[in-house]
This record gives sequence, C-alpha cells and structure tokens, in this order.
Amino acid sequence: MAKQERGLRFQPAGGTKAPQVPTGKKQRLSIERLANDGRGIAFIEGRTWFVSGALAGEEVEARVLGAHGKVVEARTERVFTASASRREAPCKLAGKCGGCSVQHLPHDEQLALKQRMLAEQLTRVAGVE
Repeated sequence: MAKQERGLRFQPAGGTKAPQVPTGKKQRLSIERLANDGRGIAFIEGRTWFVSGALAGEEVEARVLGAHGKVVEARTERVFTASASRREAPCKLAGKCGGCSVQHLPHDEQLALKQRMLAEQLTRVAGVE
C-alpha cells in the first residue's frame, strides 16, 4: 500500500516558510552576547543574527551578508551604543583579514572569552565540567 493511500503525506516542519532576509539589507540590532567565534548574537523576528564586529550590550546597524533558514550572517556597519569594553583594534587590518575577530576587545577580555569558549566546548563535546 502506498503512503498516500494510508493517508501519510510529507508535511514540512514549521508550516509556511518565512521570507529570507535579502543580502545587503541593513538592520538595527541589540547584541545580547558573543558567540564562540567572537561574533555578536542578536535575536529578531524569530531569527538568530551573527554579527561580526559587534560586542555584547551594543546597539548596532548591521548589513546582511547572507541568510539561511533562521540564521542571518551580518557585519557591523555602525555602532550606535558602544560597549564599555570596546577599544580601537591595534591592527589596521582588523575586520578585513579574518585573523583577529575580537581585537576590539581588551586583551584580558579576549582571554576570558577564549576560556569560556573552551569550557563550553569541553562540557558539550567531552562532558568535562
């Protein structure tokens, strides 16, 4: 007996598909925290935004680089409200080469972020606390 004869049909999860966020669109965002890779995380309209160049607690304008599903990748274009931790990156190529994603954080806060990232990964992957 075919699946359709039994009344079973494929139904996409989540109902109707939300429209994608167009590449290049600018959006004002409130950054809630930092992801393990140093990008800021914001939540708006059911989507998770990963914003390079943003820090926790900041209000920024970000430009969409790409979107897939409920995840939006973006880059900080303008900072409206800066974090007290923000500083000028010492490298003139910061934000361009990809090798120094958190240089706009003081060194001690970079180390704290990296320690937190390591602890989270060890807990998640290896069950180490």
